[in-house]
Amino acid sequence: MTGRMFTLALLVLLAACDEAEPSSSFCRADPTPSTAPVTASLRVGGYGTGGDLADWAEGETVPLVFGFQGGYMLQPVVTVEGEDLDCGTVRLRATVAGEVVAEGAAAVVFFPNETGPLESVSVPVDVLLGFELDALVGNEATFELSVETPDWRSMPATATVMLANPG
Repeated sequence: MTGRMFTLALLVLLAACDEAEPSSSFCRADPTPSTAPVTASLRVGGYGTGGDLADWAEGETVPLVFGFQGGYMLQPVVTVEGEDLDCGTVRLRATVAGEVVAEGAAAVVFFPNETGPLESVSVPVDVLLGFELDALVGNEATFELSVETPDWRSMPATATVMLANPG
């Protein structure tokens, strides 16, 4: 991916948010630093064709999604297990075939997962991977991400999937 396309992808990702950090106007938590240990863990997945949320297994084949303004993307969903979050900052770095294609941070809203124990589920995060389908399909994509809570605690996760034709 050229530097111009990377910059465009990053701007599209960040343009969806007013700020790179969560705003206290929609966060319940007090935005002061916490010394509490991080006991939560992250899982990365997405919504399937039936609308069900499923975690991505390592190496799983995941279909690309047509981008809103062209191109192809994935829309990972982050599940935070063991935390009751209403918002957080998702920091993300995506690589395809070893090349960095997207990197940035966005304030993201979380909702309680009604089916599990104490879990918070993010809205889908749009990650533009590229404009050429042939350069994406069949390649490995790795998402390195972290969720930072309003009280400045951080939880990391990594997911590696194989890219498939849009479903």
